[in-house]
Amino acid sequence: MARIPAQERCLSLEQVPFDDTPSAQEQFKVVPLAEVTSALKPLEHIPTGEGKDAETPEEAARPNARDLPRISAATEILETEEYMHWRYSRCEKTAIQLRDEMVINARREIDELRAKVQTDLSAELA
Repeated sequence: MARIPAQERCLSLEQVPFDDTPSAQEQFKVVPLAEVTSALKPLEHIPTGEGKDAETPEEAARPNARDLPRISAATEILETEEYMHWRYSRCEKTAIQLRDEMVINARREIDELRAKVQTDLSAELA
């Protein structure tokens, strides 16, 4: 069986730095926190475009042509939901009113039948 040679290892002590990379002897520069730019900038400071195409926050807040149909559809849905809620509440009020009228009419018929039975019973007993 043939032995496969192990790969040569390159130790950090033997490495030579390239010209464009900092050497190990260079110290890191300490920068005050105020000078460091944050990746967590508020949204109003982030441009939405570049150069002449950059938008102000007010322009960015306005709906564009692509959003207008969606806004229109959403508005129509909300108006339809409001209208359907109004229709439902009217139907509910009408149903309650009809139920109350039916109860009143049924009680009146019961009272009339009761009076007729009492009259017939009184006539038979006399």
